[in-house]
Amino acid sequence: MMSDQVDLHIHTSYSSDGDHPPDEILQMAQDLGLRAISITDHDSVEGSRLALMSCQDYGLEVLPAVEITTFFHGKELHILGYFIDITAQGVLDKLATIRKFDEARSRQLILLLQGMGIDVTYDEVKAHSPTAAPKCSLIIKAAMTNGRNVDLPMLQAYIDGPKSDQPYHNFFLDYMRPGGSAYIEPLMRYSSTDAIELTLAHGGVPVLAHPGGSLAFPGDIEIIDVLRRHGLCGLEVYSSYHTKADERVLADYCARNELVMTAGSDFHGATIKPNIRLGVMPYHPYALVEILKERRLVSLRT
Repeated sequence: MMSDQVDLHIHTSYSSDGDHPPDEILQMAQDLGLRAISITDHDSVEGSRLALMSCQDYGLEVLPAVEITTFFHGKELHILGYFIDITAQGVLDKLATIRKFDEARSRQLILLLQGMGIDVTYDEVKAHSPTAAPKCSLIIKAAMTNGRNVDLPMLQAYIDGPKSDQPYHNFFLDYMRPGGSAYIEPLMRYSSTDAIELTLAHGGVPVLAHPGGSLAFPGDIEIIDVLRRHGLCGLEVYSSYHTKADERVLADYCARNELVMTAGSDFHGATIKPNIRLGVMPYHPYALVEILKERRLVSLRT
């Protein structure tokens, strides 16, 4: 039976680190009895478009959306654009540009890993991500599964050691973030404020994804203040990234500043984030969708 629950942050195979095509996500959501979902692929709306085309067959409501990779004050922040016009040429062009630079960065990262003694090729990486620009976790997945690096000492902890529970994500955390020996600076830094403005200009509601995964509180609350003044409409309060303390801080901030709250699992599938399950958050009623729709109407009138 259908519940009154939603999951507003889900990735398909149109994100390079997502396991499931849109139809599988729809089937999984139906099996769980979810009432509404949102496909929020990284810098792509194709998964959202396909889900919208067939969601009625599954008795589901799908909110069109995208998760835009952005940068602000030296931090990588992800902007969720709910109800953004996924057919608008301005949106499609900007996302295509982001993906083009991601592709070039991936090629540089592969060369860096090769220089570190990790044997992996671009074609192997692309085979794991045929519908999206390959990113960090997929690159190291290709390296760990091609059979040529199984005896490499630096990979042992991830292949069959203490970090093998989620090997690709753990390698990313250890090596591929700023300061790591396998980190490559982004070739394009799309501003968070520009992404907010793009979303608003095309009928969307911009929401900051998993703030607790990108910012440190209370010190970084000033960053949210600045983004709010540029039109940020909401925060993803309930997320697999957040502690109870994060939820309290973010919910209180939304209440004080009249921002909408959203909830999303950030589900990718078993490959990259095996511990995250679809539809599992501490608070995710359909009322969150209704509030998002109300905010969208307000934005359209202004």
